Amino acid sequence: MTYWNNTGRYQKLYDELQVLIPSTGEVRDVKNNPHLEKLRKVINAYYDLYNNGGANDDTRFVSYYFPNCVRLADLNMWDLCHDITEPIVDKFVIAASVEQGILEG
Repeated sequence: MTYWNNTGRYQKLYDELQVLIPSTGEVRDVKNNPHLEKLRKVINAYYDLYNNGGANDDTRFVSYYFPNCVRLADLNMWDLCHDITEPIVDKFVIAASVEQGILEG
């Protein structure tokens, strides 16, 4: 299961949250939506990793959220990247879902 191909563990929750995340820039009212903003950053890093191996100009976010994954991507070890990224994204999806009232905390 992976969010990259829209089959993540919490895909339905993520899909509900995705409509709240702008295509560019921060989420609305970051102060009151910090978990949604963190999810936005994680998803951007996730996309960068799986789209181009974390090779964008600013790879520090990929390395911060997904330790060792840039190196693993360089070695074409995507299964290991998956083992690292998916539980992390799950955690951020759950936190943002609770914050947004989609799930009870």
